[in-house]
Amino acid sequence: MVALFVLLPVTAPHASVLYFSDGDAGTNVFPTAITNVYGTFTTAASAVDFNSNLLSYNVAVLLLQNLTYNATDFSNITPFINSGGKIIFTYWQTGSTPSSFSPYLNYTYTGDVNDTQVNVFAPFNTGITNPIDLYNPGWGIFSMGLNGMTQGAQFSNGDTAIAYSSQVIVNGFLGDVFDDYDVGVQLAMNELNYLATPVPEPGTMLLLSSGLAGLAGFRRRLFRK
Repeated sequence: MVALFVLLPVTAPHASVLYFSDGDAGTNVFPTAITNVYGTFTTAASAVDFNSNLLSYNVAVLLLQNLTYNATDFSNITPFINSGGKIIFTYWQTGSTPSSFSPYLNYTYTGDVNDTQVNVFAPFNTGITNPIDLYNPGWGIFSMGLNGMTQGAQFSNGDTAIAYSSQVIVNGFLGDVFDDYDVGVQLAMNELNYLATPVPEPGTMLLLSSGLAGLAGFRRRLFRK
């Protein structure tokens, strides 16, 4: 008697998340959203701490809402993404060249700022009723029009509000500017869930392929008898 085993795909280990916001004027939606999606996360104490520890995590939320930075401050973004890491990124400084931080931040700024309405598209629109309203809790710049990458949301003036790729989401707004906090949490959760889409481990896929090949061979032997 031959025992048959069906090997089911096993998802990747639960993600480890590193979070850093360099300042909030309002209530940031991401800590609640990360907890809802991943359960736990680590908050970096500073930009230096974030960059130093980034490679030990596989998901990162980096919200640069208050200060000005240069490329060397976040030199680990590129190797992080090269190793399979995924990141949600926001930078208020519209005079910057984002690609200097990493070529994966393949977007530019339009120069339009402080738009207060966002229309969200798939894959980030689950549970969202458009438009989302933004407000200014005390910033000089709280939303920034974007160009480049794939458009996941649009400001009322037509500029991109969310730009994304398979591993990177760039928000053209800060994390503490949602007129309805619960709506902001939902949008942040949608972004995190997009990054959290499970994929089979390479080793698991090898075992699955071997198992299926073995089943096919066994079936052929049965028909030859």
